[in-house]
Amino acid sequence: MNKKTRTLVLILLTLVFFVITPIIVRLSQGYRFDFSQRKFVQTGAIYLKTKPEEITLILDGKEKLFKSSSLIYNGILLKNLIPQIHRLSLKATDAYFTWEKNLTLEPLLVSKATRIVLPLRQPEITEIPVSSSTFKFFSFLSDTQLLYSLDSKLVQQFDYQNQTTKSLFDLSKIRGIGAQETVAQILASSAKKNLIALTQTQGILQTQDKIYPLNSYLEEILTDSKIKLGQLKFIWHPQNDNLFFAIAPNALYLINIENHQSELLIQDKIIGLQPTDQAHSALNSKGEIYTFSLTGSQATSTPVAQLETASLAKGFYTIYSVKDGLLLWNDAGHLVFADLVENKVLEISRNATLLKLSDDKSRLAYIASDGKVSVRFLEEVFDDIKYEPQEQLELNLPAANAKIEQIYFTNDNWYLVLVSRNQITISEIDKRSPLNYWQPKLTGSIFPLEFQANHNKLIWTNKQNILTAELMP
Repeated sequence: MNKKTRTLVLILLTLVFFVITPIIVRLSQGYRFDFSQRKFVQTGAIYLKTKPEEITLILDGKEKLFKSSSLIYNGILLKNLIPQIHRLSLKATDAYFTWEKNLTLEPLLVSKATRIVLPLRQPEITEIPVSSSTFKFFSFLSDTQLLYSLDSKLVQQFDYQNQTTKSLFDLSKIRGIGAQETVAQILASSAKKNLIALTQTQGILQTQDKIYPLNSYLEEILTDSKIKLGQLKFIWHPQNDNLFFAIAPNALYLINIENHQSELLIQDKIIGLQPTDQAHSALNSKGEIYTFSLTGSQATSTPVAQLETASLAKGFYTIYSVKDGLLLWNDAGHLVFADLVENKVLEISRNATLLKLSDDKSRLAYIASDGKVSVRFLEEVFDDIKYEPQEQLELNLPAANAKIEQIYFTNDNWYLVLVSRNQITISEIDKRSPLNYWQPKLTGSIFPLEFQANHNKLIWTNKQNILTAELMP
């Protein structure tokens, strides 16, 4: 090689060094060339967690198989991605539904989707035979026990875990109960030791050792208030199986089963009540929300908020204690939040026909009379993305072909299970599009009894048998 050639090679290598080196440095710093912008840009990443473990990921049309050794979640980190909207699609075997999402990626940041669970298309149904006849009445007592009646008089308790049945009471054999009376509602105490069974006009109180007709047991209250049993509303104390509240049209009573005594707590028209283990919350007909505590034989009250009287709906309000305030929901669909920190009342809806509060009380889901499903956050929640207090999402779900009977939260409160008589809908809670929802195939009539979120197991009856199915892995 002569001197001229060596010089040319040196110049060429020098040029290559000064051209290639900056590119290598930029690539090492997380830059990639964006052909759409015709320049180098800083990249980002996408982090995913999924169930089941083995999934196929399609990112912007490119397919790749992933598998993780994680015992709980499948963790996938997609690095060195150009900042833009990326289209993701996840699928497992044909037994599972798919999942899709558009994730917006920013430079040097990681976009996350860590609550991905693919539901089963056709869950395996386990049938537990209970009766050869049709239930006339049934009520779920606990996560393993069902109360049912074939004639609306003899009530039996079925434990589907060990498949045993025992009789609780027979209205036709209880003195003082009319021959035409049938069971309409059963209210169980907190630990299920005692229960109140209501008929059309009468009722009974069943304790561990005795059964009392309610008309005679509460005779003093009924006589003093000049009312009938059907005008009373009953709520058990949340911690004490021997205490329950009786709400009359113009008074609130506390009933102590242990010493067979009744006590007048408040002389007022109570239209809402929330017993807790300590302070209790009540709403009167004037729109005053106050708390009261039981100290000996005296009740003390302190007003904490005021609702406009004109805004109150007819019926009884259920009150929930949540962060910074109280949530009130009326039988007629009136839903309000009383902010006790900022001393204001926020009306959420006037037609919430069904409501469910998450177990951590961070959010609620409700269904309006037009069938629309909404989720409202009651406090700041930061998971994959941030949700502000009182932020509300309207889930764009298809119209149900039957009335939704029950709502359940699952997947750490990031999924909803909506149950109607002939259909199950599972929906994620995510304000990023598209919204994923699925409708697993379950045959026959569905009368929901319970949902065990830790196993994603739905328990229902077809009025003859108990059926269970795990809807998701």
